[in-house]
Amino acid sequence: MAENKLGEMDLVFFIFASPIIYSFMLATGLMMALIGSVLSSTVAIIMPPLCFIKIVGTKATRAQIVTSVAISAIGFVCAIVGTYSSLKAIATSY
Repeated sequence: MAENKLGEMDLVFFIFASPIIYSFMLATGLMMALIGSVLSSTVAIIMPPLCFIKIVGTKATRAQIVTSVAISAIGFVCAIVGTYSSLKAIATSY
């Protein structure tokens, strides 16, 4: 029962703290770009080929594995470039 109470307190804290923290961030659009560059690249580009390799396993051909790894590597590079450009924009805005 105490664990449930603690979880409710955490939820209430985050509900009331989020707008306060959000009001101090001047570049909210830039922060959303930062979050989007990391999460969208991970969910849309990096994870599907890795899940394919994990699901198919040893039944995958060499070409499928190489293609999946290449797509994930390109997604990883895109995530790094997007994160860098977002951080650079945030740094120049302050």
